Parts: sequence; C-alpha cells; structure tokens
Amino acid sequence: MIYTLLEMNRYVNFDIDLLDYERVDGREFFRARIAASPVGEQRDPDTSKRPFPSRLRDRILRLERRELSFDELILLGEELASLLMPPAVREFYKRSLAKLRGDEGLRIRIRPHEYELAALPWEYIYVQRPDVPRGRKGPEGFLALDRKLSIVRYEIMEESSITIQPMKHHNIRAIALLSEVKGTALAELDLDREELNLRQALEGFGGIDTRFLRPGTSIQLQEMLSEDAQVFHFSGHGVMHRQKGEEPGTVEGEGQLIFSGDNYSADPVDVGTLGLELRSKGIRLVVLNACEAAKRDPVTPWAGIAPALVRQGIPAVVGMQYTIGDSNAIAFSRRFYRSLASGESIDLAVTEGRLGILTRSGGEERDWGVPVQFAE
Repeated sequence: MIYTLLEMNRYVNFDIDLLDYERVDGREFFRARIAASPVGEQRDPDTSKRPFPSRLRDRILRLERRELSFDELILLGEELASLLMPPAVREFYKRSLAKLRGDEGLRIRIRPHEYELAALPWEYIYVQRPDVPRGRKGPEGFLALDRKLSIVRYEIMEESSITIQPMKHHNIRAIALLSEVKGTALAELDLDREELNLRQALEGFGGIDTRFLRPGTSIQLQEMLSEDAQVFHFSGHGVMHRQKGEEPGTVEGEGQLIFSGDNYSADPVDVGTLGLELRSKGIRLVVLNACEAAKRDPVTPWAGIAPALVRQGIPAVVGMQYTIGDSNAIAFSRRFYRSLASGESIDLAVTEGRLGILTRSGGEERDWGVPVQFAE
C-alpha cells in the first residue's frame, strides 16, 4: 500500500505567495515566493516571473468538463507544479520535508494575490516522488493525496490565527442545513438525494451527532446553533452579486448563501453576517456543497463565499470547486467525517476524503481534487 496511516495532527506551515500576475501579448506570467517555511523565506530579488504553459488554460477547461485522461491529469499536475514550485521554491520544499519530524506534516498554504491565480486548481499539483522509478507515474505524485501534506488556500489575517486543532473523539455535533427553494430563477436541487448521500456517508459509525434541517430556514439554524455544534454543513445555492463601488470605476462583490424563506422562497443570507453568527456559536468547520461556493470573485477575492467565512473567524471551510459525482461525494464525506470523529485534524480528514474517492474510482476520476480547503 502506498500510503501508511500516520499520526499527523501537527502540520508545519509552508507559505507560498503568488504575486505580480500580468498578461503580455496573450501570455500569462507571475512569480511564486516562499513567505515562510521550516527553513526560512525567500528574498524578493531571488524570485522571477514564469510564463504559464501554453495549453494550461485549455487543460483546466477540459478538467472541469471531465475530459482529461489520467495521463493528461498528471501532465496538468506537472504544469501546475512547475508554476507553484519553480527550482528555487522546489529546493525550499525538499529541505522543509527533510526537516520534519516523524509525526509532522507540511501544510502548503497558497496565497494568490490576484483572482487569475486563485482560480487555478492547485489541488492537482503533481511532483514525482524520489522513491518511485522515473518511468512510473501514478497517483502517488499528487501532493493532495499524501497524508504528510495538506494543500490549503489562505489569506494573512490582521488578527492572530486560530489554530486548527483536531476535534475530540465522540464529541462532534454537526448541523446539516439543506435549503429548499422553489419557484425562483435558481435551479431546483435534488436535496432528497443530497440528504440520502450524507446519511449514507455517516451511517454505521458513531462520533458525530448530525441534525438535518429542512427546508433550511434561518430560524431553524438559529435554534439549532444554541446546541453547541462544531460543524455546519450547507447544501443549497451560493451566489455572487456585483455592484458599482464607491470609487469611480470600481466594482464590489458580495457573497450570499440562499436559505429557504416563506413558502420556499429564496432568503439570501450575507456570508459576512453568517460567519459572525457561526463563529459566535462555536462553529469551527463549515462544509459547503453549494454552487459557486469555492469560487472567488474576480474583482474582490474575499467576497467569495468560502474565503469570506474564514475571514469572519471560522478556522476552516471546505468547498467544492467543480461538480462532484454522487458516489464520490458519499465516498469523500464518509472518510472525511469518520476521520474527524476519530480525532484526526481537518487537514488529514480532507486528505482521507480525497483518498476515499481515489479508492472508489481507481485513480481515473478527477473528483478527488474537487474539495478545496480554506483556512487562515
């Protein structure tokens, strides 16, 4: 077996800033810089801009449409790795891995400074392992599938960070809100199937007490938040709204989750307000199965739904960057929530969820890279 189960609840941060994006004559450039690592940081003069591979954008579109073969998925991962980890960054990465103790992992925290960089699917980066023969390329090269590694999208916060600690065994209470909205321009969702999927994922093991809320109103959530829950799972629609900013020529964005209102009408809830409410009630993890939930607004990145919740003090948010198949959603949720219930860290639980999809699909499925973890 490629992966061995390790006690990996302590992760050391390896922070990469993605800077100075520009498009010149149809080509895209940016530079990556190590902002912090177990072996130090990079100076600005030691970094340089690198061009995007010529077919990268096309491969990403085909990834979203499920058109990449496994070999092409590896090629995409190698191209993403060449951007995120040019030779100087790769050297920091290797030295940082060598410095870890046996019970430590490396949390690769990616901080894109422009939307064009945030929108890239960094969860698919691929680095050939030194213990694998050069001619053999299998799933072990995807960093997001390695239990010793964690891929996280993050922003530097003005306040001190909240440490993401494991949750106590047999002490997790979760709220699953499934928002039923009818008679609107929003597509009607199959929430019966969504609830069945989640119940199947949680069936047969203890450790998580889950309360399902339907039709998913704000009042239902407020009443349930008084019961000391730590996890909020949302299934429904997420939307972005843009409007003119106060300064001439500027645009502002606002993220909202759509709750169920009177007679199943749409009840938009601002994620900034929601984040404050969830934080004040002790929610430590938000899982979003919502359209657009893990996407970031191209003008104001923090207006994206998942990042905005983190900014309000939620230690970790997991959202989906592409559609995910029902069976794979069950496989991810089952391994993810079981890992949390057994006392593993959120970082490791996300990796376990990815491996659940990989085990089910045999490596030919791209859905293991769909979940995105956000944290400060």
